[in-house]
Amino acid sequence: MIGKAIHGTIIKDNSDAFEKLLSKDIVNKVDCNGWTPLATAIEYQRGNMEKALRSMGALETTEPQLEPTEWNKHHKSARIGVQKLECFAEGQLSVEQIESDSTTPPFFLVRANRCAPRTERGVYYFEVLIVQTGLDETVGVGFDTDEIELDYDVLGWVKGSWGFHGQNGHVYQGSRRGRPYAKPYSSGSTIGCGVDFNNRSIFFTVDGEFKGRAFKDDNIRGHLYPAVFLHPGNASTKIVANFGHQEFKYIIPPAPVPWESECQDNMDSNEEDPGYESSVLSDDSFS
Repeated sequence: MIGKAIHGTIIKDNSDAFEKLLSKDIVNKVDCNGWTPLATAIEYQRGNMEKALRSMGALETTEPQLEPTEWNKHHKSARIGVQKLECFAEGQLSVEQIESDSTTPPFFLVRANRCAPRTERGVYYFEVLIVQTGLDETVGVGFDTDEIELDYDVLGWVKGSWGFHGQNGHVYQGSRRGRPYAKPYSSGSTIGCGVDFNNRSIFFTVDGEFKGRAFKDDNIRGHLYPAVFLHPGNASTKIVANFGHQEFKYIIPPAPVPWESECQDNMDSNEEDPGYESSVLSDDSFS
């Protein structure tokens, strides 16, 4: 328990609690993602904590960091009953129609059981097949962090989340104002999402085609969890994620990854939309 707590103090940058917990017995205790406290301090840029850990003989790694393998039904919107959400092995996820009232948002987030690991090439990638969704339903794919409150937050609308939404093909980074990125997508599409830790950027693919870099931000760091945002509406929604247990539709180029030379970079588009105008997903969903 103390080993888990020290990771939390690093993430929250709570130096007082960190100093109280620090001891040689826990300096190399890994968290559920396989990260050591030193690896966490480095990734979150906690310089003083990193220095203290190194002085006590902490290691950056004691074993390979663990990779996501499935959706985590315990890391989902709490208002969605388990009977309405099914998480299966090998990345399958389905959700039935959600009956909502004025206090229950008709949408939710679910994230993977582990965060993206730091691979040798510095790039992590996963894909999501949209098996079934209605015409007016919304699916979003991307990453989120420990900061996200899963009950009310739309992927990409709040700090610590980045999303590519199928309803309009726009990307969102910590704001309800999205940016045109690619064509809308729905049933039958395979959406890929990757993070390049070498330059702190996130990119997406559609049916194996690289669509350009969507975001570049120094805040793209820490525990980045593969995540999906679903709005089932009046139909059931089913997706299947590929966390690497099958061949991807998109083959990541050898490092260093030539994102800009491979495809037009989409992150510099200056056209923005004011948010969803559709009644399917609007600011009223939060009231």
